[in-house]
Amino acid sequence: MGVNSDQLEEIMRGYSLRRSERDRLILERKKKLLEETEGYRYLENEALDLFHGIAVAGVSGEPCDIEAMRRRITEIREEQRKLLLEKGYDSDYLDPPYGCPKCRDTGFLEDGSRCSCFLEKKRDLLYDQSNIKKLISSQNFDTISFEYYKGRDLERFRMAVNKCREFCDSFSVKPMDLFLYGTPGNGKSFLSCCIADRILKEDIGVVYYSSQQFFDTLYRQVFKSENDAGEGESLLDVPLLIIDDLGAELTNSWSESGLFMCLNSRQREGLHTVISTNLSLDDLRERYGDRIFSRIMGNFELLCITGPDIRLEGKKKKLSCANNK
Repeated sequence: MGVNSDQLEEIMRGYSLRRSERDRLILERKKKLLEETEGYRYLENEALDLFHGIAVAGVSGEPCDIEAMRRRITEIREEQRKLLLEKGYDSDYLDPPYGCPKCRDTGFLEDGSRCSCFLEKKRDLLYDQSNIKKLISSQNFDTISFEYYKGRDLERFRMAVNKCREFCDSFSVKPMDLFLYGTPGNGKSFLSCCIADRILKEDIGVVYYSSQQFFDTLYRQVFKSENDAGEGESLLDVPLLIIDDLGAELTNSWSESGLFMCLNSRQREGLHTVISTNLSLDDLRERYGDRIFSRIMGNFELLCITGPDIRLEGKKKKLSCANNK
């Protein structure tokens, strides 16, 4: 689902460290009580003798009132609790709370299912490796506005929004790739963020890259050296790859073959890809060649988005409001 085995091990290592720290704290506090509080030490020694007696009786089979011994241990624990309170300690001084009381810092509930705290840690990893954590806090389906669109532009944008929602709703059951193109500044990157936010909330791995980041990272991962071995999730394996602003990168002789190899591999594996660009379809063909053009035309859902540059319109509106104050 986008988190590799090393990352899962790191999560579990964190749980282990938290439990170890709690155990260390308990031993430290208990040692302090035994050294400084004579009454507590006397009760603890009596409890240890009773535990030993119960163990011996269980092995030897000699007659013994084990239930009476267990009742006495319960009484001792209550006497110790009262003694702690008298000395000004909290009643849970020797039983400090877990970071997560539901799973007791194990990551698992009693029925064997993953605890919500584990799922939250996993989700945080997915968000961190997506490269889009900050953007999706403000750019998601809940913050979509149709304010700046009119006429045919509005129709196209509404259709694009609906298709992006459909893409997310059917992500796990329907193969679909999206190609968002059109004039600059009219919501293509915004819709890409909306998709990323929605898919990440399903605990599915997403990687979001600008076109330059994509080509740089793909090159390193294809021609990987030992120094790059730990770099995020492979662009060929991640469930959802989003390439933003294709065409804005510096081109080289490897760009076309690298992009084709990536798209071909991902489509063969049934993985999803979303691409946004300011290029027209004619420009796309001229820049990346017939192979890429044919692959996108044949396998991607094309979404043409047109309209005003929303970023500029938003700035104009803010300036107008400021001048009218």
